[in-house]
Amino acid sequence: MQTENIVSCPIELFRSINLDYTRLTIETLDITNFELHDFPLSPQEYLKFARQDLKNKDARGLINALSNAKRCIDCLIESTLIGLHFNIDKELSTDIIDFCNNILSDEDKEIQPNQLKLFTALGLAPSILISEVRLLRNKIEHDYALPKRSEVIKAIEVAELLINNITAKRLSSYTILISDTKNNNKGIMIDTDYNQNNIISFQLVSGNIPSKDRFHRESKYILNGNETIYCYLLRTMIVAGQDEENLLDIIKLLINKVSPEQPSQYIKIKEII
Repeated sequence: MQTENIVSCPIELFRSINLDYTRLTIETLDITNFELHDFPLSPQEYLKFARQDLKNKDARGLINALSNAKRCIDCLIESTLIGLHFNIDKELSTDIIDFCNNILSDEDKEIQPNQLKLFTALGLAPSILISEVRLLRNKIEHDYALPKRSEVIKAIEVAELLINNITAKRLSSYTILISDTKNNNKGIMIDTDYNQNNIISFQLVSGNIPSKDRFHRESKYILNGNETIYCYLLRTMIVAGQDEENLLDIIKLLINKVSPEQPSQYIKIKEII
């Protein structure tokens, strides 16, 4: 069994490898996944309640169905973020808000609450679904009018689509290997592992690449939800295999964080495997 040296910060890990950032190779390896936090009631149960409420065609049924659709979405967002080791009981740090603003479009920078903003910035849902979630929240929080049945049905459908989307993301996130064409026997892997409590942890691992199908681990850094670099790494794992252009942009932003002395215009990715 390989034993890795644990380093004190991610920058130290990157510097120990000394990659040539003008000749990077990005490889998507095994599919990995992440767990959701278990609340007493699950998003699926709130969705079930919403569908049951919709069967009562009076005003109370419509309002309850809409509220439970919102609870389904809020529960899903919180259980996902907790599962990814973010502390939702505290205000997001300035660094993490800066990450969100660095990633999001000008319009999406206005997303509230900040949990939804982070959820969006991590790439956990397509923008069209996020737009519908925002409309739903505004409908419930700022409008006391009786919702139309068609609006309630749409809210339930959005909640269901969001659940299905997170299920797909959980099963199709990738381990990422960053190396270079000049020094390609060394690399850094963005990976997951189970800790002593059998909970998935996210980590950076550096090491040798003796052959195409092998990676010899040397050093590792265990990430946590308080770090900006963790957000960039998570988004890298989530968008890999789905959006190559977005993956390139995130890798460049990531390198700017670990090697701020490296000018962005000189970061070149030669190949994605």
